[in-house]
Amino acid sequence: MARIDTLRRFRRSFTGRLMLGILVIHFVMLPLLFGGVLYIVQQGYQNQFVLHVRLNASRFASLIIEEWETKRVQELLDDAVFSGHVVFAEATDQNGRVVADAVDQPERRDFKEDFFYDRHGDDVYYAGLPLVDRNGIRRGELRLGYDETSTEAQIALANNRGLYLAAAYVLLSFLLVFFWGKRMTRSLEHLRRASRKIASGQLEEQLEVKSDITELQDLVEDLNFMRSELMRQTASMEHLASHDSLTGLPNRMLLSDRLQQTIASSQRNQSSFAFLLMDLNDFKEINDTLGHLAGDLVLQEIAVRLRATMRRSDTVARLGGDEFAIILPAAQKKVIEIVAQKLHDVMEQTFVIENQQLQLGGSFGVALFPDHGDNSTDLMRHADVAMYEAKRIGSSCVIFRDDLVHDTLNQLTLAGELRKGIARGDMVVYYQPKIDLRTGTVRGAEALVRWQHPKRGLISPNEFIAVAERTGLIEPLTFWVIDEAMRQVKAWRQMGLQLDVAVNLSARSLHDRQLPDKIEDIVRKQGADMRWLELELTESMIVADSLRAEEILSRFHEQGIKISIDDFGTGYSSLAHLQKLPVSVIKIDRSFVMNLSDNENDAAIVRATIELGHALGLTVVAEGVEHQAALLLLQELGCDLAQGYYFAPPCPAAEFEQWYGQSSWFNRLAAN
Repeated sequence: MARIDTLRRFRRSFTGRLMLGILVIHFVMLPLLFGGVLYIVQQGYQNQFVLHVRLNASRFASLIIEEWETKRVQELLDDAVFSGHVVFAEATDQNGRVVADAVDQPERRDFKEDFFYDRHGDDVYYAGLPLVDRNGIRRGELRLGYDETSTEAQIALANNRGLYLAAAYVLLSFLLVFFWGKRMTRSLEHLRRASRKIASGQLEEQLEVKSDITELQDLVEDLNFMRSELMRQTASMEHLASHDSLTGLPNRMLLSDRLQQTIASSQRNQSSFAFLLMDLNDFKEINDTLGHLAGDLVLQEIAVRLRATMRRSDTVARLGGDEFAIILPAAQKKVIEIVAQKLHDVMEQTFVIENQQLQLGGSFGVALFPDHGDNSTDLMRHADVAMYEAKRIGSSCVIFRDDLVHDTLNQLTLAGELRKGIARGDMVVYYQPKIDLRTGTVRGAEALVRWQHPKRGLISPNEFIAVAERTGLIEPLTFWVIDEAMRQVKAWRQMGLQLDVAVNLSARSLHDRQLPDKIEDIVRKQGADMRWLELELTESMIVADSLRAEEILSRFHEQGIKISIDDFGTGYSSLAHLQKLPVSVIKIDRSFVMNLSDNENDAAIVRATIELGHALGLTVVAEGVEHQAALLLLQELGCDLAQGYYFAPPCPAAEFEQWYGQSSWFNRLAAN
């Protein structure tokens, strides 16, 4: 059975098939070739025999006619037969009578003249020649029979030699094919093993196959080219699998691997390291405003800045979206503070994208090994918690604390409850009056949202506004506040209270191109006037995307809505912004007003802001007025309006109406 399998394998092999092909070719071609050669040889011998016989017979006839009268004809015939080449000889006269004859065998007396070799199949060639004397007189006829067996023997010998030569040729061909096939098969087997290595991913070994066959050498070169291409593609795929395609930074998979390695190394060396998680501020607004291409350019620029800032031993990775991570090996808390400040400074630098100057910034969360976790899962989770705490409190960097886990859980719970609270109608609007410092009249009110939680009671906006912005609930919440405020201001107008109402806008809302249309729909639905509404925006919102802000605010201005810049003086805005934007009001931030009477620098800032606002034809409002000294100084500086706890805290609409009815600020300010 094993021999049969070996035979079958050989038959399917290159050498076996090559030998089988040679055998088939020889079986077809050799008989044709051999038969043709033998036919030519046979015809040659036969023609030579006939020519020899004719020539010999002609000479013998000449000899017979010369001895015709001497009576030696019989003797000549006997000598001819006795020589062995002639088996039959007969001379007849002109009348056909036999003059003399000689035969070696009696059965050969019948004369049958041949014109071709072996015409009658009796191994004798019969030739008849006329006997003509010198005078041209025919005396008779000479009949001779020549033995063909010697020629047949020569032909048979030639056939045998041809067979031996053909057999030797076939055998030699088989041997040459066998050894040549084996040699070529060894090269092919080497290539087969090499191709298997390539298929298994072993690409380092260069193929070295020496062969005189051009096609085989070309195949070796092609396999080497394929190997090098596979090496290049494998390296590229490995890089793509472990790196972010947009920024070229390590991705989450490679970060996880390096984090595990850093943990193992720190455990061996009993050292610590830091894991930083960074999330960009207001990145979604860039995508919504300028498009995802601009967002991609920002991410690429951030990657360049982070690589340039960090050490070669640090790992900077992109986790996805606008999240980045950094591993700081052997970093102590003091080092982390220095690095965090460097990163903050880098992120605060202006990004110039498509001729737009953008301010982003980032929020960093830090987790330390082993203090905040001894495994990658805990470190990443705690850094994430610290990062969201940094976002919540407006800090650039927060190091994880145990109490943040509880706070984060509260934030997640609060986010879920906020969605239900908005749908359920748990939100209420409080109003804080704005007092005209020249006349003492109430000119308007700022609408401030509160959350009347069914279990926690009244929740201030400081606790849930950041949650609303992070979860996308800020937009429906803002529209609800505008709707409620316009309903209330219309009711006040019907009561005779000529008040306007101001509502705060978030940065996320400002980037909605449909925002002016949506607000107009809300106002029209309440049957109110667009001129009764004032929208407050912070300086940072305008600076972040001045072109979009200019577009949106211009549409508000066309609708009759007043625009107010809130927290003026804290956002580094320039006169150029104020000149371009259709702003009606600027509000001095409470941080400059609260200590106005005790801090000369604050007083100088307030004075300059009031003068600047008036020079631009703007109304100036001071926030955070909490004592009489600040009020008197604001009046002296020429401030237009003021609001703060000194006048009245934010309160529900009913309490606001009651306060308004009892207010004596006109007389009190007139007295001052």
